Amino acid sequence: MHCISLRFVDFHDEISHIGESGFFYCTYLTGNEINGNLLTLPAGLLTLETNAFSCTDLVTVTIPSLETIPDWAFSGCERLVGVTFPDNLRSIGQRAFEGTAIEQPHFPASLEYIDPYAFSLCKNLTVVVSQAVVPPTISSTTFDSNYIAQRQLRYPRGSDYSSWSPFFNTIQEMDF
Repeated sequence: MHCISLRFVDFHDEISHIGESGFFYCTYLTGNEINGNLLTLPAGLLTLETNAFSCTDLVTVTIPSLETIPDWAFSGCERLVGVTFPDNLRSIGQRAFEGTAIEQPHFPASLEYIDPYAFSLCKNLTVVVSQAVVPPTISSTTFDSNYIAQRQLRYPRGSDYSSWSPFFNTIQEMDF
């Protein structure tokens, strides 16, 4: 799209598809006019394609309805601090949040897979909360190994997240 000056987008809930590179290079996109720095994707969104957003000024995103966040979906959104994931999310693609400023993602119980490099170069990532009783499958490159010292993992009591422990300084069982 290359709408470099686009600052706000208000989606209507009937939008079901955002195509490949739909908002790529919309550098100054921050959200919508009502909520300022919050971008809420449409409730009816069924598919989001690769490279959908590369918006350096985007701060927070609410994703109400996707089962899959595709490869490179928000990669390069340097100021992206917060993401609200949908309760039905099943997978997060390669490099989906690479290079963002995301701090404390809360993964829903439905999450099954997080692909390689999904959270690489995320130097602000401090607390990861996963509500999945069965730990989502990750790779050795899902989380950037350079920032382990600051990173905590919280997961459901009684679950076995030992496969995740090499990527976190502190792990803690929680009652959700």
